[in-house]
Amino acid sequence: MRYLEDHHVGHVITSGKAEVTKEEIIDFARRWDPQPFHVDEEAARSSIYGGITACTAHIFAIVCRLDAEMETKLAGLAGLGFDEMRVHQPLRDGDTVYLTSECTDVRRSKSKPDRGILKIHTKLFNQRNELVFSLLATTMVASRPDDA
Repeated sequence: MRYLEDHHVGHVITSGKAEVTKEEIIDFARRWDPQPFHVDEEAARSSIYGGITACTAHIFAIVCRLDAEMETKLAGLAGLGFDEMRVHQPLRDGDTVYLTSECTDVRRSKSKPDRGILKIHTKLFNQRNELVFSLLATTMVASRPDDA
């Protein structure tokens, strides 16, 4: 487990990788964001994207999964919010993505010393190390227990 005390400003961790398939993009979008450029290959080809692209909700879901699958789990208590969420470029069929998460702020709770707040700048990159998506997450995290 990664507790509050295991973080400092500038601390960076990197996730494993995930490959994105056309079928996954279309299936997700059919259910949650059925825009033509997400679900219809012909319409997508004639769009500004020139092909099928993942919707933002799908990209965010991939970020959540990669974060949850990190080798060392965060002792998270609650997600408090996401700020500065940006899509920098389309996520496409065949892309292989990974995350970097950099701690930008650590604050122990004054009223509840068994926890604190982390701000983490998370970036999703494709196989060409191009920035695809980013956000600033605010998370409540447990402090290290006395017996750990």
